Amino acid sequence: MFLKRRSVFVLLLCLQIVSSVNSGEEATKNKSDSNSTFTKHTRRLKKTKTRSLKLTQNPKANLIALNDKGRFLKSYDIVTCDGYILNIFRTTFEIDEPKHKEFPVVLVPGLYQSSDRFVRQNTEHSLAFILQDLGYDVWLANVRGTKYGRRHLYLESETDESTQFFDYSYDEIGFYDIAVIVDYVLNDTRKEKVHYIGHSLGGTAFLVLNTIKPEFNNKFETAHLMAPIGYQNYFPNTNFTKEVDHFKEIFEDLIKSGKAEIFPPVKDDSKNFSVDECLGDKKYQNICEALKINELMGLEKYSNSKDKTRGGSIKLLAHLAQNIKYKTFNRWDYGEEENMNHYKIKQTPIYNISHITAPTMIVYSLNDEFVSPKDIKDMAKNMVKASTREVKRKDFKHQDFLLAPDVMETVYKDIIEDLRNTGRLHSEGVKELRKEHPNDDDEYEDDPSTIKPDNNGNTMKGPKNNMKLFIPPSVWMTILIWLPRLIIPIVLTLCLMIFFCCVKKFNVNFNVGMRGDKKSAKQRGEERENNSA
Repeated sequence: MFLKRRSVFVLLLCLQIVSSVNSGEEATKNKSDSNSTFTKHTRRLKKTKTRSLKLTQNPKANLIALNDKGRFLKSYDIVTCDGYILNIFRTTFEIDEPKHKEFPVVLVPGLYQSSDRFVRQNTEHSLAFILQDLGYDVWLANVRGTKYGRRHLYLESETDESTQFFDYSYDEIGFYDIAVIVDYVLNDTRKEKVHYIGHSLGGTAFLVLNTIKPEFNNKFETAHLMAPIGYQNYFPNTNFTKEVDHFKEIFEDLIKSGKAEIFPPVKDDSKNFSVDECLGDKKYQNICEALKINELMGLEKYSNSKDKTRGGSIKLLAHLAQNIKYKTFNRWDYGEEENMNHYKIKQTPIYNISHITAPTMIVYSLNDEFVSPKDIKDMAKNMVKASTREVKRKDFKHQDFLLAPDVMETVYKDIIEDLRNTGRLHSEGVKELRKEHPNDDDEYEDDPSTIKPDNNGNTMKGPKNNMKLFIPPSVWMTILIWLPRLIIPIVLTLCLMIFFCCVKKFNVNFNVGMRGDKKSAKQRGEERENNSA
């Protein structure tokens, strides 16, 4: 928003963004928890060399045309507080869209997937397109490590620094990525809430965010989670469970070997990428086979092209393995000593989902190979406003939530109906407020997103519009990079100006003094002549 409106960058301290990410699970304990998490990433960034990065916001005219006639995607670059640059998209039409009266909808893909999943479905099976046709403002999210999240302000994703770049689990995805995406959408659309729809890891990130930052519950009108990976008391995938006991050793060995990413990019565009090379080298083929990566990512055994294959951090699987091993839903376990540094306690903190108060519907299937129905029901019981919905088809699998030909009838239809019911309740609530306050109609505008900026680019229109100006973290990061470089030239310029001013003033005083001395000498000479006469 700030970049698109061509406003002047405000030189403020970057430390202000630190306070914006401080929140917690429980009062003082969680405040120190989030502080330590941010401090960890700050410390890591300081150890890396600063590199210049030309980061510009995509202009409105930069639209991506889709195969479906008349549909386009608007592209946006946003930056997380720990420096990851995420490319997210917004559905639009070729002609001007009608005003959006409903809350925006954010679609979040699953483990190792990108937003392409939502736009490559047939129009009649695409949840993004159907919601767009119903008048919703649809946003497609992407998280770090995927094809749309491989940039960073400091770190490189394809060099020796890649182990640092991919040092994240779904803890960071929820805490940083989803948080900044939701805030960006709210400030761009000028709405007070969003609808959230996430599949697999997209649902997990929602649970993580609202557990660590309970204040975010107020930013979600509804949440629909399709097969979210949370509780692991009854994890159904036996193949993955067999590897859990020694996955820690596998993970540590891979990191020492510089293998921190799963499915790294294929450099040869003409080459297909088989699942056996999930770690970029066939010598790790046994690990890829043991983990059943093709089932986990919904890929074919062979002929996975560079464009269709996505990736991410191996630490995501390691985090999942930790929770499966201990049959819990905990944050990343660093070990007792490191846990004290990060969490201020020896034991790994749990994700206390009883803090989640946003209205949530969890959709699950009986034949899901990564999510147990028992775990889903246990989670729903511990959440304040959660309901469950079972998929009617008994052989429905984990990836079928996005790929099944009957997904509209089995899953999406219920989600859309729930969204429309919520919209009706919201509209009725607004009407009741208008009846109670007939003279304050401006306070309940149907479409606050139509507020236009003035000639100076300002959008604040009096006390009724109390939305805070959103300054993307990219601005703060740019200031952080360039401010130290500008200080020395500014100081030198000021010193030179002061020096020249002093020299000029000295010359003036010197000349005046010289003229005064000559005049006095002349007067004394005249007096001597008069006296002698």
